[in-house]
Amino acid sequence: MKLVFATSNSTEFAKHLDAGYCFGMSCDWANESLASERGRGVTHKGQLSEFKWAIGQTAYETVDLADRTLIASMGLKVESYKKIAITSFEDVCRKAYALPVGTYVFCIDGDGGGHAMGFRRVTTTDVLGRTAESLQWLDPNLGLYGFTGQSDFVTNAGAKLDELYGTGEADPDERLMDNAEFFKVKKA
Repeated sequence: MKLVFATSNSTEFAKHLDAGYCFGMSCDWANESLASERGRGVTHKGQLSEFKWAIGQTAYETVDLADRTLIASMGLKVESYKKIAITSFEDVCRKAYALPVGTYVFCIDGDGGGHAMGFRRVTTTDVLGRTAESLQWLDPNLGLYGFTGQSDFVTNAGAKLDELYGTGEADPDERLMDNAEFFKVKKA
């Protein structure tokens, strides 16, 4: 797991102060990833716009849940949807990797509320025409991470998600371990 860039947010920020900000940032990241040159995705924080995050937060606050209509308001179209009951975050990451190749906005929820993030697994092509798998996970509270493959993603993203939102959360009422919802998106 390699940190591509860090964000200045924190789990405290997301859980208690600005519900929906994570949704706006995740949708902005998905939009920019889909528009990237040669499918490389977002490679630095400057490609994202805090203005768009605030728009996403405002839209989210009007409905208080992520759905197709809300995602469409951010310039994306939902191609498919998958809901996964959370038994462990390693299992969620394993099932996410098994989803069709693409760009996803995904949300986790539980007694502690909810949190939106991004996941992307695509085949990229470099300037010489060589192809490779690109695997990224965006947690607006932490930053954007790149992974070398399935094992790296399942092990390391799963552990980090569990630490922050699962059994690592000291207060069981703050855990986000009920469901994970994956929205595969494309540009509208």
